[in-house]
Amino acid sequence: NGTGGTITYSGSALTMTQGDWLIVLPNTNFRYLGMILNNASSNIVRFWKEGNRVNWNVPIDICSGAIDGFTAQDLALKVPITARRLFGLATAASPITARRLFGLATAASGYDVKVAISYDGTNMAQVFHVYPPSVDFKGVRGSVPFDCGILDGNKIYVDNENTANQVVKAVGWEE
Repeated sequence: NGTGGTITYSGSALTMTQGDWLIVLPNTNFRYLGMILNNASSNIVRFWKEGNRVNWNVPIDICSGAIDGFTAQDLALKVPITARRLFGLATAASPITARRLFGLATAASGYDVKVAISYDGTNMAQVFHVYPPSVDFKGVRGSVPFDCGILDGNKIYVDNENTANQVVKAVGWEE
């Protein structure tokens, strides 16, 4: 509690040790916000949440540089496991909700924006090739937003045909 006393649930003291992350709290004073990302310094990354969508104030790099062939990008430290795509037939009793990653594909001066995204490393799900303006703006020559579903395992596969100066960033996700 806020006064340094014993934490209890239903009248019984809870034993917690350093590193424990799950505490059951009464619904009267507490509410579940969803998964929250900590940075390398264990500080909460600034975000805002509206409904099931979470956006970070600053995009988080997924990958950068030249990538030749679909290469797995682990989203475990960028997007929580609750942001994944569910498969099956939707029914009124069991609706299927698409879990999505929101991102940006960007390129530095002198380069087209190129990125292909695959869910399985073989089949393309999305392809972006944008010929951006001839001048930089805010340090980036071009950028294109995207969103895609995420399979179990929290990975996507990215390819840019070995094109340098590319960055793929996560800007948010939907739980």
